[in-house]
Amino acid sequence: MKKYGNYQIFKLLVLLNAISLLAGCGGGGGGGGGGATETVTFIMPNVYYGNDGNNYSIPTGKVVKFYTLSDPGAQSFSADHVLNGKTGSTKIQCSLPDSLIGKDRFIFAVIELEGEFNPQGKSQQEIGEAVAEGKILLGRALEDPPSQNPKSYTLTPGVEIGNFVFWGKGEGE
Repeated sequence: MKKYGNYQIFKLLVLLNAISLLAGCGGGGGGGGGGATETVTFIMPNVYYGNDGNNYSIPTGKVVKFYTLSDPGAQSFSADHVLNGKTGSTKIQCSLPDSLIGKDRFIFAVIELEGEFNPQGKSQQEIGEAVAEGKILLGRALEDPPSQNPKSYTLTPGVEIGNFVFWGKGEGE
């Protein structure tokens, strides 16, 4: 009887592994498809900065979308790819599409707090309004967090992308 139980557990583990590979990113799904098996890991902070100057905990279980941009200074937000995950872990692993391997990209992130939010094509003002209204937390990977300069990463299999800083509406605002 014990042998049969171990076999069932093994089958379940194989099935769960296959599902996680298809999901694309940290259980969030839709990591870009393309059958990519190479991964990138995003290192997440535990807190975000409110407009009131205080730190607040990033809520768990929320959708986080990582956007790759070649030009972070464009008039409107224009990402060439989106990788999805869920908050709650300090490391979120996503499939790296073949089309991004070896490319230099800036990484921005949006944590959706209320409904869905797509920054694609929106101006900085429109995105700022969504932050001020408490609909999203906006983040970006920085060279050195005090500098506030976005960092360009060469996307290679296994790369870890960190130094994220997130901003959002303070709880008392």
